[in-house]
Amino acid sequence: MVSLEARINNPHRTHQYKSVQPCLHYRSLVHTPVVQQQRSLFMEMQSPLDNCLVYVFYIFAFTALVFEPLYYIGCDWNYDTCLYENSSLLVRVCKAIWSVYCQWDPVFYAPPDWLKVMCYIEVFIFGPLYALSAYGLQHRCDWLPYIALPFSGALFYSTVVYFVMEFVYTEPGTNLTLVFIVNIPWSIFPVLLGYRVISL
Repeated sequence: MVSLEARINNPHRTHQYKSVQPCLHYRSLVHTPVVQQQRSLFMEMQSPLDNCLVYVFYIFAFTALVFEPLYYIGCDWNYDTCLYENSSLLVRVCKAIWSVYCQWDPVFYAPPDWLKVMCYIEVFIFGPLYALSAYGLQHRCDWLPYIALPFSGALFYSTVVYFVMEFVYTEPGTNLTLVFIVNIPWSIFPVLLGYRVISL
């Protein structure tokens, strides 16, 4: 009777196991029993840091792909033109939430061109990458380092640029402390993601 480990080592039968969960990588599967390897992978996937990063990046994806466009596009980049009576319920809810943030960061009432460019990058480039990074980390995809490492660096850099622009071109009434507190997660979690991907 052919052992299970021998079946795994057989290149003609590898596809039977890859099809179960294609994103899992098997670094030491050749030298480890399948049950123990799957158990170690399961424990690795249950890391509190991993779970936190997955949830946070899915939230970032929702923010970039749903919440922010409702304001940017739904309100035509101008808070005053986003009239409640002419807007959908989602846009009205979004505007109500943005009204709180705009009190701290009034530059979003009528964003300048540099901020519009950064917001478009956030929505159309970073938005999908948030979801891809979360999915790749959740399922241990082999392509994760090629996506997450450059993305985490770009995201950290863009957040630093945003902070610099906020400090250099501060609008009257801006609460820089609250702006920093609200946006600092977009600097911390990219670093944690990069660290976690490197350590896998």
